Amino acid sequence: MASKFCQNCGAPLTEDLRFCPECGTPIQQPVEETVSTEEAVPATAQAAPPAKKKFPWAVIAIVALCVVIGAILLATGRNKSAGSGTGGNKAESGESESKGKPEFKESGDYSGKADSNKRDSDGMTIPDVANGETLYIGYGELPDIGLTKLALVVSKDKKSIHNIAVFLDDINMTVDGTKVPFSNMQTTYAAEYTLPVKDETLGESTLKDIHFEGDYIYMNLDYVFDNTVFNNKTETKTIPLGEMEVWMKKAGE
Repeated sequence: MASKFCQNCGAPLTEDLRFCPECGTPIQQPVEETVSTEEAVPATAQAAPPAKKKFPWAVIAIVALCVVIGAILLATGRNKSAGSGTGGNKAESGESESKGKPEFKESGDYSGKADSNKRDSDGMTIPDVANGETLYIGYGELPDIGLTKLALVVSKDKKSIHNIAVFLDDINMTVDGTKVPFSNMQTTYAAEYTLPVKDETLGESTLKDIHFEGDYIYMNLDYVFDNTVFNNKTETKTIPLGEMEVWMKKAGE
């Protein structure tokens, strides 16, 4: 059965013929194309070598810094705890936290020596000191007024104080709206106080703080002048003079 025709003369051809029987033209055999059903598989890219892991220096540095900061905070906390833990002992001995370096008036009289009238070279009347007790002396600065000398007596067991003397000399106080110079004005308070002292009254004044600081005594006094002998007259005057800090040391040292 003819399945195709000669391209030259149009004679019918069978599948087994290689030449046309009519004109002898060679018969072109169809070329069978073999189509692969397999999809081309692209060549696999060469596997990249595993990336080299970087050593985590930054992470280690941050961790180390955190450890150092933690250690510092822990040490600080322990120091605070230690301070609060021994606070009771300090309170019993009259000591507390440091208020800074003591400052003393270089030309002041800390000798504690007095003449026959019980006055020292500054003109202050020295409080009575019993056997075994200790006299402490110091100077304080009242705001806008001037220098003040103070003295007190510490008991033999160093657990209490008494005979607190406040001496005002060569100062200016405002009285009834006018500044008036004063000298040799002293008030001595015989009352006894247990150390440390916190917010106790001293006449019209307030002892905000008195405690031992090593070999010294620290005093914070909110002072109100309340002498009954005023301007050579028996007259009571109450004049707030302000707050002052005083470092006191043993007389004779």
